Amino acid sequence: VVEAVLSEARGRVPVIVHVGAISTRMSEELARHAAGAGADAVSAVPPIYWKFSDDNVARYYADIAQAAGIPMVIYNIALAGLVSFDMIKRLGAIDGVEGIKYTAFTHYDLARMKDALGEGFTVYSGADEMAVSGLAFGADGLIGSTFNCLAELFVDLYAAAAADNEK
Repeated sequence: VVEAVLSEARGRVPVIVHVGAISTRMSEELARHAAGAGADAVSAVPPIYWKFSDDNVARYYADIAQAAGIPMVIYNIALAGLVSFDMIKRLGAIDGVEGIKYTAFTHYDLARMKDALGEGFTVYSGADEMAVSGLAFGADGLIGSTFNCLAELFVDLYAAAAADNEK
């Protein structure tokens, strides 16, 4: 699938490959594969199934980022695992971690992330129904579910938000 998507994209748009799996080892293998195939970045949900400590979560992301050798996007999403704001700052400091998909029903922390982690840290708003407020609070982009089916609508929405931010 990765090769097919990269072939279709032909470098016209960045491709982020999700590599989150039930085991760190499998996630590392998927990350290496994505990087070798030419992906621009990888992403992964926090480790799931059992309750993990903050140290475990940090090690998981560090291991995947190191295996990939390309930019990594972490996830903060209720269905897979929420982390605290302090933990987001900690994960954002890991070498290779360059962004977050932030899926929440408040965007207060979204603006704080840009201040805490710097303008070079990419913040994606993740809740489809919160796309407008995510962009209003400073999200750099959107990663969601319905965006794939309604691409033109969300491209127009993003462009409108970007034009308004330039004023």
